Amino acid sequence: MSRVVHVLICPDKFKGSLSAGEAAAAIAKGIRRALPGAVCDLHPLADGGEGSLAVLSDWLDLEKVEQVVPGPLGDPVCAAWYRHGDKALIELADASGLVLLAPESRNPMWTTTRGTGELIKIAIECGAREINLFLGGSATNDGGAGIAHALGFRFLDEKGKAFLPTGGSLGDIRNILPPSDHTFQDIHLICLCDVQNPLLGKNGASRIFAPQKGASPADVEQLEAGMAHLAKMVAQYSGRDITSIPGGGAAGGIAAGLYGLLGAEIRSGIATIFTLTHFEEKIRQADIVVSGEGKLDVQTLGGKVVSGVMEMARKYHKPVVLFTGQSELDRESFASKDILEVLTVMERCSSIEEAMTSAADTLEVLAENFFRSI
Repeated sequence: MSRVVHVLICPDKFKGSLSAGEAAAAIAKGIRRALPGAVCDLHPLADGGEGSLAVLSDWLDLEKVEQVVPGPLGDPVCAAWYRHGDKALIELADASGLVLLAPESRNPMWTTTRGTGELIKIAIECGAREINLFLGGSATNDGGAGIAHALGFRFLDEKGKAFLPTGGSLGDIRNILPPSDHTFQDIHLICLCDVQNPLLGKNGASRIFAPQKGASPADVEQLEAGMAHLAKMVAQYSGRDITSIPGGGAAGGIAAGLYGLLGAEIRSGIATIFTLTHFEEKIRQADIVVSGEGKLDVQTLGGKVVSGVMEMARKYHKPVVLFTGQSELDRESFASKDILEVLTVMERCSSIEEAMTSAADTLEVLAENFFRSI
């Protein structure tokens, strides 16, 4: 390619291996070796889940406020919320994330989002009027009941005794009582989702995501039944049907639960981050768009960074190159999406462990080889 080429490099994180910024830097290094005159615009992205605030911190003036709150199993963890004027930005995974638990301790029957609720409560007490809750990476399947509990909702069992529901005890709820004060009445709560899954059913929170959080097949059935019961109780409380809202199943049903109990707004995380980082203008200026993530699978095409980038690139007729650690998708999955190539780290590695440890170097080589060929 004789003329100067403008490459927009906008990956998500390669989970467990590289941040979005690190992945973008490695790809850019390879491109510059192949095309020394190329203009590489590094624009790391996130989809509303883990890593979103790391991306947004490059664009927004955020003040970090740390707080010790209960983790997914109640043990204290140091988490944070971020202040931006009268807005608070909170990543669910910071206080209620799967990464906080050792593999043998992961079980959504017992985990809770209470710690995230305490962060929200503290932010409101400090003057926040809008809460932006970035969902993704949760260790929980409690439908947001732990958050609601921290905000003053009372969940009563058949004896009229208040308790903190977890995924495994949602079926014990017999009544829901609102907070005794009106602290949260005028608060705008926004749930930013990285998936479009509903609360219930074969594509719902329990059946799709709970096994990834340590649930056994028997657990999944109990969690599904408990979530259906929670939906029934929420409908009795607020009159809102939360069973099939797109994105309602995000992070163990938090989006649906908070919509039902608090009237939370549910938004696409990637669309919001596109707006806040002026991504559409960047893609207009590009000749080639480079994106990717650690693993391409069926979830990639439903609200994740790569699907959002492909949709935006198609709008402006920009060709796309995808880099990934490994892919479960065949070429037909990207039909009519102007994909030039899908390049996989695992193609050059003998094991997942090698791919994880050498991801940056391998991305650099893959990028150099591809851009030498165009």
